[in-house]
Amino acid sequence: MAGFLQGSFDRLNPLMNDHDNCFYINTGWMKELGVKTAALLGYLSNVSQRAKNDEHPENDGWFPCTVDKVQTETKLSADQQTLALKKLVEVGLIETKRKGLPARRYIRIAPTVAQMFLTAQLTKERVGH
Repeated sequence: MAGFLQGSFDRLNPLMNDHDNCFYINTGWMKELGVKTAALLGYLSNVSQRAKNDEHPENDGWFPCTVDKVQTETKLSADQQTLALKKLVEVGLIETKRKGLPARRYIRIAPTVAQMFLTAQLTKERVGH
């Protein structure tokens, strides 16, 4: 039995360290925003970080975010995404725009929120978690 459990954890470990495969949901966000909105914010912050790592400063933090991709990666329907995005825009956590032909949805984590994420990450690294 113990060998089976160890094998399961060994298979899961690379997945848990793969930041493209998971995203963070803060319980405080869930209390304030609701589970679906908090999940979308966690997902968007992860995508935003990946976009920054791609080193495209000309995008000024904006990244493409299609309904289909979000639905595939979060299981949030188009309607759930619309409601969650509306709430996140209303409280000032994100900005959205459409551009291009055909028009694509672009999202940016609000600069003040991005700074809070960075501060939290630096604090986490200093503490060693």
